[in-house]
Amino acid sequence: MGWRLSISPVICALFAAAFLASCEGVVDDVKESPTAQLVGLVQDQPCVITPREGRRLAGAYLRQPVAALGFDPVFIDGRINRRGLKKNIQFDDTAIRRLRPLDDDGFKGSRKSEATARSGFGPTDQLPNVYDLNYRTKKVNYQGPLVVGPGPAATEIPTTGKAVFTGPVALQLHAFDDEGGLTTQEVQARFRFEAGYGSGRGSFTIFELPTDGRVTFSELTWTELFLCGARFVSSGQGEVQVSVSGARRYPFQTGREPVPLRASFEASQFAPMDRPGPPQSFGGILIIESDLGTISAVFLSDDPPEPAPEAASE
Repeated sequence: MGWRLSISPVICALFAAAFLASCEGVVDDVKESPTAQLVGLVQDQPCVITPREGRRLAGAYLRQPVAALGFDPVFIDGRINRRGLKKNIQFDDTAIRRLRPLDDDGFKGSRKSEATARSGFGPTDQLPNVYDLNYRTKKVNYQGPLVVGPGPAATEIPTTGKAVFTGPVALQLHAFDDEGGLTTQEVQARFRFEAGYGSGRGSFTIFELPTDGRVTFSELTWTELFLCGARFVSSGQGEVQVSVSGARRYPFQTGREPVPLRASFEASQFAPMDRPGPPQSFGGILIIESDLGTISAVFLSDDPPEPAPEAASE
């Protein structure tokens, strides 16, 4: 299955009010670009699934400039082409041309672009999947994890009940030491996501983290995520906490006062191979940034969802 890809900015409400003016300017610039007009970038990514979106790609990309420690979570949109691998892909205001497959389940194209399937997330020859995507635009090199797969149609998303998705997660912790140096740890764990279709809310938990000291917490939870079309997103809402020695606290908190954070959660449900049918996969990215460090993660479920226990609350 070939595919054509475009990437658009995440909703400005994810950021603090001080950043709104600059964020709106970036969004306006992208909307006015030829590529945005070509792929039909919708304003403010409304939580509505049009009939054609059931035949399109969905997902998320955690983009990072290679030369800087900074992250930009972006929403994935694109077109599935069943006749073969598309020659070009689009994201932002950049066209990557002469796209060709790699031997190790990825693709390579112009502008030094390359995406390779990441191991540990199931079969690498099908969608949905997790890639490490690198590309260059406007003399800046970018990198980061990409989660992409077929988006469901509006009629395939339940409007009542609950479902639980589980699977692997790759988590990175960037922290500054006492001398100002940066340390980076990457660990593998598991996640559990409970989707409440009746309430339109979701809760996310990372567990089975290693206990060898590479990370300082044993669990991370994100509650009050909300259903946005086929996606579950934070959009500045919800509460993020970690478990340290059995106590619940905010990320990077060392005393009684919580540390100011900027956090974003962007994930999509993915359609099954046999359609129509309810979503059978769930995956995305998250980023939690503070002055003391950064937590980022990419995740993708590896089993069909299970009904949530009746005793659980939405």
